[in-house]
Amino acid sequence: MDDQTKAFIEAAKRCMAANKSFNKVFCIGAHKTGTTSMQAVFQVMGLDVAPQHEGELYALQASRGDYSQLRAYVDRHDAFQDSPFADNMVFTAMDALFPDSRFILTVREPEEWYRSLTSFHAKIFGVASSDAISKDMMERASYLYPGYIARGTEHLFLASEPDYTSMPTARKRQYHWDLLYNKDHYIASYLARNETIRRYFREHDHKLLEIDVTRETTTAKIVEFLGLPAWMAINMPKMNQTN
Repeated sequence: MDDQTKAFIEAAKRCMAANKSFNKVFCIGAHKTGTTSMQAVFQVMGLDVAPQHEGELYALQASRGDYSQLRAYVDRHDAFQDSPFADNMVFTAMDALFPDSRFILTVREPEEWYRSLTSFHAKIFGVASSDAISKDMMERASYLYPGYIARGTEHLFLASEPDYTSMPTARKRQYHWDLLYNKDHYIASYLARNETIRRYFREHDHKLLEIDVTRETTTAKIVEFLGLPAWMAINMPKMNQTN
């Protein structure tokens, strides 16, 4: 990080302290919709951005309705992105637990999103395409802990409640591994969750910003949404891009 960027962030921190009118800010868009770019935006704005890997460790608990550790984690920071905030209905719990917070739904064209997601997964598994990725490979993957990727995939795309409205229950959930990387199913799930988010915030639209960071040249809309001075807008970072 160069000196000019450091100086800007220090000025942004002072400005944030003087102008912050919200509680927390959560990027709740699906994976591969610019969530890593949003992390960079939050950092340059002078917000205390939560470490992603720690939040990911609480994703499985949150999927089962246990928010105790996640709540303590959110208490300690200002801004959040990726799992578990990109997952299913976690945003509703954050809205209830942290009143007067703001939520940013990052979106992108569905075909682009699916292509980026599958290309990224092929890259991390070291295969030519996502067609070569199996359940067994996901179970053995060592990211965070063995089985983490498999459980996350089940929860996001393969569970028997694809409309994202059912809370976890005591009964054994069914997972449809035959739908792994089924393009139509994945895109339908992606679109359904986005629409659920829009409906949830419809009566409180001041809490939600929907934005396609792949098509924005600056962060001006985010700065305005958070009620911050216009000088804090910068060129939109383009991080962790996958074609």
